Amino acid sequence: MQPAKPIRQIAPSTPESIRNRISGIVPIEVKVRVGKNGVVTGAEIASGAKDDGMRSYLAQRAVEAVRQWKFQTARVDKEAVPGELTVRFRFRRSGTQWN
Repeated sequence: MQPAKPIRQIAPSTPESIRNRISGIVPIEVKVRVGKNGVVTGAEIASGAKDDGMRSYLAQRAVEAVRQWKFQTARVDKEAVPGELTVRFRFRRSGTQWN
């Protein structure tokens, strides 16, 4: 099986006023479901971000961003199949990274 791979990624939009309140790194995991056509069919917070106001806000920004991503479809042999993956965001005062 070949997993789905992002081919167009949109960064989460985080206002400077919020970024200035970030201390250290705020990790957020988003579970993503990708259809056979490479379009995101679902995205949700993977864990724990609902418990804290700042984390909850950043998690929502991550989910909104990843819903706009486009993927190379997952494949079994040569057939396109739906796929799932987890995207790990790391919010910092200086910006956001993901993998």
